[in-house]
Amino acid sequence: MAVASFGITAATIALPPLVALLIAGVGWQSAYRILAAALLAVVLPLGFFVGRPRAASSPAETAAPLAAVSPSPARRSARLRIMIPRREATLLLGIFAAPPLVMTAVAFHAVSLLGSRGLSTPAAAVALSVFGAASAVATVGVGTVADRLSTRALLVAMSSALLAGVLFLLLDSAALAYAGFAAIGCAGGLFGVTSGIAWARTYGVVGLGRLQGVSFAAQIAAAAAGPLPLAVSFEATGSYVAGVIFLAAVATAALVGAGRWREPSAT
Repeated sequence: MAVASFGITAATIALPPLVALLIAGVGWQSAYRILAAALLAVVLPLGFFVGRPRAASSPAETAAPLAAVSPSPARRSARLRIMIPRREATLLLGIFAAPPLVMTAVAFHAVSLLGSRGLSTPAAAVALSVFGAASAVATVGVGTVADRLSTRALLVAMSSALLAGVLFLLLDSAALAYAGFAAIGCAGGLFGVTSGIAWARTYGVVGLGRLQGVSFAAQIAAAAAGPLPLAVSFEATGSYVAGVIFLAAVATAALVGAGRWREPSAT
C-alpha cells in the first residue's frame, strides 16, 4: 500500500510549485488547458498498460470473509449481502473521513491561509510541497513497519499527526505554518497506508470492494465538505481561526475514536 500511494505523494511534492509558476507565466485559464492536455497525452494512455492482477494465493489474501465477522449487533444489507458490524465499521468510517476533510481544507485555502501569515503565493506552493515531502517520508516509513503494528496504533499515529498539524496552524507564525503542513502531510501518508489495509485486516477480503466503496464515498464527501468551514469562518469573521478550531475538533474526535478502536473478534 505504501508503494501504491507513493505516486500521489510524489506528485504532491513536485506539482504545486510547477503549477504556481505556470499560472504566474500564462494565467490560470491557459494553465488549466496545458494541464488538461498533459493528462490526455500522458496520463490517460497509461491506463491501457494496466493489466489484470493475478489470482490471490497468499494466506493474507484468503482471509475470513466479511460475513464471518459479527462482533457486535449487525445489520444485513440486501444490497451488499454482507454482515456489517455497525459500531466498528461506523468508527472506522469516521476516523478515515477526518484526514481528507482536513487535508482538502488546508490545501484549498493554502494561499489565503498562509498569506495571513505573511507568505506569498510561491511560498504557499512550497508549503504544499512540504506537505507532499512529509507525506512521502511517512508513507515510506510506515510502509516498512505497518505489518508489525496494530491497526489501533496506526490509527492513533495518523490522528495524532493530524491534530498536531491543525494546532500548529492556530499559531500566528510562518515557520509553524510550515510545520503544520508537514504534520498534516505525515498524517496523509499514514492515512494512505492505513486506510488501504485496515478494512482487509478487520473484515477479510471477501466483499472488500463493496465495504471499501462505502469508505471511499465517505472520504470523498468529507473532502468535498472540507473547504467549507474555513470559507464560512473567513466570510463571517474575516479570519480563519474559527474554521481551524473546527478542524481541530474534527481531528480530536478522530483521535478519540482511534484510541477506542478495538479489533472485532470473530465468532
